[in-house]
Amino acid sequence: MAKSDRYETAFRAGKWAAERGEAKSQYLSSYGTREERMGFEAGYYAGIVEASRAAQAKKEKTNVR
Repeated sequence: MAKSDRYETAFRAGKWAAERGEAKSQYLSSYGTREERMGFEAGYYAGIVEASRAAQAKKEKTNVR
């Protein structure tokens, strides 16, 4: 498996975990290389940002008069 494939896989896993509100620490030990851990963390934070934006949009939608 190519390095970029492992990074992308870890990125998607991180994003998936963040969207479901799971703890980052339970996943990090399963990634052996620095690149995979970085991919997971980047995906995790991207998922948090996306979830935050969705929550804000939902909040704004309910506050419209």
